[in-house]
This record gives sequence, C-alpha cells and structure tokens, in this order.
Amino acid sequence: MTIAPHPTTLLRFTLLVALLASPLHALAEQEPAGHPAWQRVEALRGELAGLGAMDTEAADEDAIAALGRRLRLERELREELGKLVDAADTAGVDPAQLVTALEQQARLIRREIDALTKRIDTLREERDAAAPEAMLDFEYRLRDVHATLSGLLEDLLENAARLSRLGADGAARDAAIDELLESRAARLAGRLELAADRVSSVRTRRKAATDDQKAALDLQLTALEERRDRLKESLAVVVDLMDRRNLDTADLKELLFRASGELSGDLLDSDVLLGLAGAWLDEARAALVENGPGWLFKLVVFVVLVLLARYAARLTAGVTRRAVSAPHLAFSQLLQDFFVKLASGLVLGIGLLIALSQIGIELAPLLAGLGVAGFIIGFALQDSLSNFASGLMILVYRPFDIGDVVEAGGVSGTVRQMSLVSTTINTFDNQKLVVPNNRIWGDVIRNVNAEPTRRVDLSFGIGYGDDMGHAQRVLEEIVTSHELVLAEPAPSVKLHALGESSVDFLVRPWVKTPDYWTVYWDVTKAVKARFDAEGISIPFPQRDVHLYRAEDG
Repeated sequence: MTIAPHPTTLLRFTLLVALLASPLHALAEQEPAGHPAWQRVEALRGELAGLGAMDTEAADEDAIAALGRRLRLERELREELGKLVDAADTAGVDPAQLVTALEQQARLIRREIDALTKRIDTLREERDAAAPEAMLDFEYRLRDVHATLSGLLEDLLENAARLSRLGADGAARDAAIDELLESRAARLAGRLELAADRVSSVRTRRKAATDDQKAALDLQLTALEERRDRLKESLAVVVDLMDRRNLDTADLKELLFRASGELSGDLLDSDVLLGLAGAWLDEARAALVENGPGWLFKLVVFVVLVLLARYAARLTAGVTRRAVSAPHLAFSQLLQDFFVKLASGLVLGIGLLIALSQIGIELAPLLAGLGVAGFIIGFALQDSLSNFASGLMILVYRPFDIGDVVEAGGVSGTVRQMSLVSTTINTFDNQKLVVPNNRIWGDVIRNVNAEPTRRVDLSFGIGYGDDMGHAQRVLEEIVTSHELVLAEPAPSVKLHALGESSVDFLVRPWVKTPDYWTVYWDVTKAVKARFDAEGISIPFPQRDVHLYRAEDG
C-alpha cells in the first residue's frame, strides 16, 4: 500500500525553511556595487524581500506558490553570485562585497541546515509514535527533507569554494564544514545500520508468520526498506562531499557496500577492500564459534549417512544380481543390469535424501524442483526418451544379448555393451560403433547366433563334360566326413541349376552356430582339392568369339 505525503505538514515545514531566508533582507539594504552585473542580484534581493513573512500555518494554493517562488529565487541568487565570482577579475566588482555576500549566504545555509536537522528529528519522533500504517507516510516526508538537506550541503561546499577563490580566510570555515559533514555521516551511518538490521529481522519474522500476520509485516517491511534506501542515498551524497574534502570515508564506503551489495569503483580502494575483508572474517569467525559444533556434527552425520547409503546400494546390487541371474528366469544381460542399477540407484537416492534432510535441507521444495526440472529436461530430450523407450522394448523382447552377432541399424558385428539409450557393436574389423536404440528397434534385427544350429549354404559348379553322379558322390563324402557337420538334420547335396558355363550343385550341411565359418572354409578347401584329384573341372565363364572376313568389293 502506498501512502502519499501529507501536503499540509510538508507545506508547513517548507515554509519554515523559506522564512529562514530573512537575512537576505540585509543584503538588499547594502549599497549597490555600481556595476551592471549586480542588477540581477539586486532584483533577486528585492523580490525576496518583497515576499515578506509568510504564515507557516497556511495551506492554500497561493501560499504554496509563494513558497515555490521563494525557493527558486534563492537558488537563482546563489547562481548569480557564483557567476560574479567567476568574472570578478573582469567585471570590476569589489571582491570585499562578494566576500560579504557569500559569507551571509554561508550563514543562511547553515541556519537552513540546522532547521532541517531539527525537522528531521521531529518527524522521526512523530513517526515512532504513529500507527504502523502511517509509517510509510513519514518515510516519504523524511525523504523530501533529506533531499533538500543534501542540496544545501552541496551549496555550502560550493559557497566555501567561492570564498577560497576570493582569498577569504577559510581555516575556521573549512573546519566547521568538515565537522558538519562528519557529524551528519556518523548519524546517517548509525541509522542505516539500524534500518538494515530491522529489515533483516522483519524478513526473518515474516517467514514464520501466519497469513494474517504477513499483511502487517509486509506494510512494516515496505516502510523499513524505504527508510534504508533513503538513508543509503543520503549517506552516499555525504560520502561524495567528504571525498571532495579529502576526508577519510573508507568505513562509510564499506557500510554502503554491505547495505546495498552494489559493485562500484570504491571497491578498488585498498582501505575499503581491507575493511570488507576484515568484516567478513569477523563475521565468519563469529559464526564458526557460535555454530561450528552444530555444523560439524551435521557434517559428520551427513558423511556417515552417505557412506551407509553407498554400502547399502552395493549390497542391494549384489543381492539383486544373484536374484535376477537365476537360470529359471532366463533374463537377458541387459534386463539383469537394468534391475541391478534400478535397485542400487533407488537405495542410494533414498539414502542421499535422508542425509540431506539431516543437515536442514527441506525435501518438499527439493522434490518439487526435481519434478519441474525433470519435465523440462524430458521435453528438451525427446530423442533421448525415444531411445530410452526403444531400449525398454529391446529389454522386454530380447531380440539379442551381449555377445551375439547381429545385423541391426545398418551395421553388423558383435554386441559388446547395451544400455537403455544405445547399443555398442564391434564390427568384424574391430571398429566400435555406438548405435541409438531407436534406430535398432525401428529396423530389421538379424541375430546371427540366436539359434544353437545353423545351415551352411555352399554352391559348387562342374563342367558340362564331367560326370554329375561322380561329382555328387564326392561332395557327399566331403560333407559327411567332416567332424563338425551334424548328422541331424542331414546334410543336403542337390543339383541346383544348369548355368551358362557350369552345372551347379547346392551343398547344405548343418552345424553348431559357433562352427559355421570353420565348416564353411574347410568344405570349400576340401572340394577344390578333391575335384582336382578326381579330375572334375571347376569351369569359369567362357565366351566364344567368331570373326567374319568381309569379301573384297
């Protein structure tokens, strides 16, 4: 809820400040300097003197307009005096008159500063006695007063600089200004620290408050944050003015950084950095002394629980592996690994959650955050989830297992590793290929050694002039005599086709799957050797070419 400043109270305060400008009347009574440059100054003095005294209780529009005019005229008068100081050497103005005018301005500004300081104290007392819902109203009023006071401090420093340029003795004046700045900085620093502490305290109370209590605390917190920001801004102005006076401001800059947390060029100051580092070390030391034993105990409990969770996860993995590897279940290696990792991961995850709860971490927000993060990650990783789903299908239907020779996903080789996302296949020339599961499941899967036996398909051709019966008997002897060829199913040797250059036989023995290539190579070698020994030719493609000679014309 925003509460606007009360116009009547603000008007009374501003009118009071304006009435303090009465010493300007004395300036109007001085003899003019006789130079045209003073005409504007005299006109301003006359206008200010003509405004006269004003009723501080008045709140009508005419009074507000007159007040605004007075403040504007005072600012213009100071600007005109500054122009005369800049042109004092060429304008023919008596420096003594300028010094007198500037000293009167300095006294006027000091009176206004004192009046504003008292007004701030009065407003603070009224604020502390007011109802909570009126606090923000007072903070807005105080912000206006502080802004006016900061402007007057800048005017005071500028006025002192002008006096120094005119050669006026400024030792006592400078000492008074430094004392004024240091005094105001000390007041603001103390109030800023108190306001920051109260903001932190109210925020802490709000976390444990009920919904009804939070409404009142929110109102109080808004007012306190406004107070803290207003004091921070006012102190920043004073620090800047003190820097112009070459006063020590390291502690004040450190306080401003801690109150706002904003990075600035002041951090490059070694004194500020050392002060901040010292403050942080002191806070860390105090926190360690106060909370160190409790933190240490929680850390020990956390480490012990994590170690127990890891041990329980390994134990669970061992028990699960023995259970799923039972022969009567006939689980594939991938399915066994899935159950083992799932069981151990669940145990480890539960253990970690218990450990985190013991060091004060709230599990409900953590689990909710994990759920939201899981949704976002799942949406971003749609392709990976497709691979995961395909991996589950491979796990359930078991078209192949580790060690099988397969043709899947456009590659051929031996399955070396399987997961729910991808399958690793080593090709026959020992290249490692990682194939996404959705590519495998979406294509034809050929498992070469899924069955215990395989048929070896061989084809041999003989010449048209060779004895077919003799060739068939030779092939049958070779196949049946091989020790790795199975008797059942019986091998088959049949005349298959009459080719362009050969008479082709199909030879199909049955073997155990691991013996496939051994029988293939042995039979091929034996056929060549026996055919040569038996005088059976193995023809190769031939083509007859006939040449015709053209008759001479």
